[in-house]
Amino acid sequence: MMERSIELTCKRHARRANWWTRKFSSPANKAEPDDIFLKNGRVKFIEFKAPGERPTDLQWQKILDIRDHGGEAYWCDSVVDFLLLMTETVDEIGHEARDRLSTCPNEVLFRIGRPCR
Repeated sequence: MMERSIELTCKRHARRANWWTRKFSSPANKAEPDDIFLKNGRVKFIEFKAPGERPTDLQWQKILDIRDHGGEAYWCDSVVDFLLLMTETVDEIGHEARDRLSTCPNEVLFRIGRPCR
């Protein structure tokens, strides 16, 4: 699955879960996260990548800048990881995501918590 396909599928899931979502574009600034998601006062910035790819150094810096200012910024390279990022409780995730979380929690938690270098 290509990056764009992952992004569109994830945005469809988010809208079904009542997340407001918009493509994030800042022409004067390179490497900003791809999309903004808003629900119940929570704002999340997400950088989408193709499976197995990682953010560039500049993209990582943008993610860390947002986090340093108290924001939520993440990256994901699969629909399952996105669903894990966007859930409020474990009960909200589907069986596929729950199974993946139980088999590789360190990978997912490391990815959303700190840079993978």
